Amino acid sequence: MGIILYDLVTGEMPFGGQNITTVIYKIINENPIPPRELDATIHPGLSYVICKALAKSPDERYQTCRELADDLKNFKSLAGSASPSATLIVKVPPLPSTDLERAATPPVEISRPPAAPTEAVQTTPIEQPSPGQVPAQVMPPPITYQEPHTPPMVWILLTLGAVVLLGILGGAVLHLHKVNSRVATPQVGQLLVAANVSGAKISVDGRSDPIWVTPYTISDLSVGSHQVVVSKEGYDNYQQVVTIEGGKTNSFNVSLAAQAPETPPQTPAEEPAVAKVKPPKSVPTGAAPKIGQLLVTANVSGAKIFIDGSSEPNWITPSTIGLAAGTHQVVVSKEGYDDYQQSVTIEGGKPFTVNARLSGARGEIEVVTKPPGVEVLIDGKSIGPSPAHTAVFAGSHSIRVTRPGAAPYEKTVTVESGQLKLVTVTMPGEAEATIGIVGVRTIPSGATVLADGNPVEGLTPTSFRLTPGRHTLLISLSGFRSVQQVIEVKADGPNPPVDVRMSH
Repeated sequence: MGIILYDLVTGEMPFGGQNITTVIYKIINENPIPPRELDATIHPGLSYVICKALAKSPDERYQTCRELADDLKNFKSLAGSASPSATLIVKVPPLPSTDLERAATPPVEISRPPAAPTEAVQTTPIEQPSPGQVPAQVMPPPITYQEPHTPPMVWILLTLGAVVLLGILGGAVLHLHKVNSRVATPQVGQLLVAANVSGAKISVDGRSDPIWVTPYTISDLSVGSHQVVVSKEGYDNYQQVVTIEGGKTNSFNVSLAAQAPETPPQTPAEEPAVAKVKPPKSVPTGAAPKIGQLLVTANVSGAKIFIDGSSEPNWITPSTIGLAAGTHQVVVSKEGYDDYQQSVTIEGGKPFTVNARLSGARGEIEVVTKPPGVEVLIDGKSIGPSPAHTAVFAGSHSIRVTRPGAAPYEKTVTVESGQLKLVTVTMPGEAEATIGIVGVRTIPSGATVLADGNPVEGLTPTSFRLTPGRHTLLISLSGFRSVQQVIEVKADGPNPPVDVRMSH
């Protein structure tokens, strides 16, 4: 109500700004300019009522509508009140010197004027300084307020306006809530661009990057419409306007048409009897397209895609493949996971999506023997000479280590999901084999590890074998400071993982 009254009497909003952030900041931190400072004709009592309604402290504001209504009715009697939450500043002109005489400023009497509005205010003459004195600056008397007559119709209109504006206030609160909701909405999204050929260049609004090649997910695109162009030598460019939604991954599937070679026109007799495998650049009006698109995604990236028993090197998830219309058998596979199979029916000119869910709770087994080079079998299948490492399903597995001229070593182990199970075997006549497993994880991942100056295979997260004792690790990642850490390795089993948070 204070905001509405302020707008009614001044014609301005108490908290203005170019954007919602500025307005909210002023609402929280700044007091509005008192209405009377904007317009001297506004009664000081009415200015006080509005400022009290806008006070920052809830305790200083009106506690009930009745209090506000009473003060509005009697605002003329509130002329001498100070604005709540306000700092009163009295400006006094500086004196030229401390030894000068102080100018005598007579009191100014402010009273309600009689019927004649032009009667002058009575003041006492100011003493004239002596010739040797510098005149002191004197504050002029304040302007005498002349109370205007308020017609009854104005009060009727103000009362009706207050009733109507109470409803508007509820709408304003709802609007502010919606504005705050919009501010909290993410202003960026992701765009997954896939094509029927891999390695095609992606441009967004005329901007590209060397790593923007299909299939690729572009992060942090601003919300709104963008012009996307996908191009590759030997194919026609593909252009489309896409709309990005905040906080979402927007998929964009492209089918690039191969450019037809320039050949002399053929006579009807020279036309081949068999249709080309690739679709023509354009389809005659009324003819149904014979090619469709198949987008294959999986819960693990890099899974290999087989269609009707055939595959291509670039058919790995996620990927978009152009297929002839009809029914096809799709198989998605990756080492360590069960194969996913699905029969799909492709319609000409339409996309079809396969979301493969590869299952299989997996763990790992590593067998180290002394001497090394001994054949290792897991569940009856050879995994090579020791030290040997393989991924297995979670559960029980039998291990068999054989060496010519010696009795085989057999053992059953249980592997849990995500666990690395280390098995050490000392063949008869050999000293006890001792070794430890060290795991290194970094945030972010992809760091290189040196153990005692020797590079470790793979990037973090990774695990490797070290002899028992003290070792020095050097962990490096481009754009971050290298981290050196000394660890104590224990034998016969995994050691506590080394967790490192890289910093700039």
